[in-house]
Parts: sequence; C-alpha cells; structure tokens
Amino acid sequence: MAYESTVTLDFPWAKKIGHSLYMLSGKVDVINYNQALAEITGITRKLRRVYNVICDGISANGFVPRWDRTAKSIKCFYPTKAITPAGTNAAEESHTHTENTAGTYAQNATTGAGSSHNHAFAGTAVEAQAGTEVVDDVAIGEINFVAYGY
Repeated sequence: MAYESTVTLDFPWAKKIGHSLYMLSGKVDVINYNQALAEITGITRKLRRVYNVICDGISANGFVPRWDRTAKSIKCFYPTKAITPAGTNAAEESHTHTENTAGTYAQNATTGAGSSHNHAFAGTAVEAQAGTEVVDDVAIGEINFVAYGY
C-alpha cells in the first residue's frame, strides 16, 4: 500500500511570525507508512516554500519521525535496531541453599556462606545501534509538528 497520512491543523492557515516568515502547526497521522515517501500536501500547500518541519521526538505508536526535505514527507525510524544477542544464560551446575537465620546472618555475610547464584551470560552482548527505517504498511500514529517557511 502507498504512504497515507492526514493532517489536522491548529489554524486553517499559516500564521505570520516575521517580515516574511510564516508558521504552521498541527498533527500528522501517518496511517500507513511506506518507504516510498509521498509529499504531505496538507503541510506543503499551506506554505509557498517550506524551510523545515520540526516533529515531536516520538509518534503516538512509538516511532521516531524526521522531516525529509527532498521527499517533503515524514520519514520514520524504529527507536533502536531490533537485535537478538548471541548466547544464553548459563545455568549453575549444582548448589545448595543455606537458611539465613538471625544467628547465622551476620556470619554468612562475613564468610560468604549462604545462598549464592552466579548465572553468567555465555555469549556476546550487542550494543544498541542506530534506528532503522520502518518497514512498509505500518501505522505510525499521530505526530505533532511545527512547520515554518513563507
């Protein structure tokens, strides 16, 4: 399916904020995201020239939006790249539990006796990576925006 969005403006027209600078604000609901971006005419037709569109940091459904000046559209990303660490938690071979009572608690704390668990991660931890672009046919949700231009 194609990129589909609806725009709800705070005001029906752009507000003049300077000698030849206008501002437009509202919400864009990206109903169906597609990597083949489509111009969001609900924003671009209200200004003769759009300098930039500033989007909220996260959409209603948890995606990261960014204005794409070339496509005149909102490009969206996952917050972090989906990864699966390589490895598992290694199980402890065998161990015993020592009951900590009021009399033995202080002794166990100094001697190291008592319940002990050492489940080590046997694998390679993978650090979070930069977000990747959202795949096609995903509902991004509402994004607040402020656009400025003339």
